[in-house]
Amino acid sequence: VAVGDTNIHAPELQTRARSEMESYRQQQPTLDMAQFVAGGGLEGTLERITSGLALEQFARAQGMTVNKKAVDAEIASIPGLQGADGKFSQQIYQRLLADRRLTDAGIRADVTRETLSQQLIVPTIGASQVPVNVALPYASLLLEKRNGQFGFVPTGAFAAGAAPTEAEIATQYQRNIARYTVPERRVIRFAHVNPDLVKASATPGEADIAQAYQSQRAKFLPTEKRNIRQVILPTEAAATALVAKIRSGTPIVDAARAVGLEAASFTGLEKSGYAAQSSPALADAAFGAPQGAVIGPLKTALGFAVARVESIEKVAGKSLDQAREELVKAIVADKTAVAMAKIHDALDDAIADKSTFDELVADQKLKGQSTPPLLPNGIDPDQPQLKPSPDFAPVVAAAFAAEQ
Repeated sequence: VAVGDTNIHAPELQTRARSEMESYRQQQPTLDMAQFVAGGGLEGTLERITSGLALEQFARAQGMTVNKKAVDAEIASIPGLQGADGKFSQQIYQRLLADRRLTDAGIRADVTRETLSQQLIVPTIGASQVPVNVALPYASLLLEKRNGQFGFVPTGAFAAGAAPTEAEIATQYQRNIARYTVPERRVIRFAHVNPDLVKASATPGEADIAQAYQSQRAKFLPTEKRNIRQVILPTEAAATALVAKIRSGTPIVDAARAVGLEAASFTGLEKSGYAAQSSPALADAAFGAPQGAVIGPLKTALGFAVARVESIEKVAGKSLDQAREELVKAIVADKTAVAMAKIHDALDDAIADKSTFDELVADQKLKGQSTPPLLPNGIDPDQPQLKPSPDFAPVVAAAFAAEQ
């Protein structure tokens, strides 16, 4: 399964499904993989993986990142990884990885993905619409029309009043103090940290490209993808009868519906992917048969399977030169993210150590800039025609919330 530029391979899905099944076993000790799959666990695992990857890629496209310290803190806060002293235990963590057949890199990737997903989803929780019973009376007011008459009385028709006293002037001044007071303005010093700063270090060399190609060799090998329709029946006799009906010319979808079932559709799957969703034996048969062939009945964990090869697509492999552009783009993105995260962490540490703005800029070789005196809305009263960039609004808000 592909999510954006990331492929979910069968081993990853199997490992994740096995891990989730082990978690469910804490409530159901007798649960096995066949029961987990029959209960929809595999589909749920795949849906959670694809949703998490989609949210992560969208977040990264918006420039969102999660630094290493945040990931470390999240892992250390897991209750099950704490020792008798209440602190994070590396031994318990390593034992859990071994028991679940997981890796530290995989756990960190999952924590990063979950953190980015939460940053995207949490702000939307609780959003709701106004109830109709509340909105209708207000909307109905717009339908009302009124006719009236009015007249003007010129100020010249009034006699001049007495001159105001000092007390009245003082009262008027205090009452309208905003008219005669200059609002607080602040000068903000800032520096941009952007990918251009790390462009040189993020540019890959030939060795980087070759190493990336070798590490992803399987991705660029020639592959074969197939579209398969499959039906699971409770008995071998029913499956045999269905096979005969399909081979006589009845479409598998119609034949399945005639016995009250629906034919499942598997689109664009490689052999390993289909094996993970059915069984190795069924995958061997389906990928060893020509287009249009009917396979089965074959016994699976859920019953007797009957399948038909709907179409076959052969995907050519890619040489290093053919994959170069894709590899360079991925390497640059990874190196840029690492370098930007390194700058972010260094600034975090320096700020925590009470470094000044000048020291921060000098240490990271940044270009410091300064604004004219701004109002809280980001506008310079001396140049009101210049509107601040929406991207700069959070900077202004932070500056007015901080001490000098």
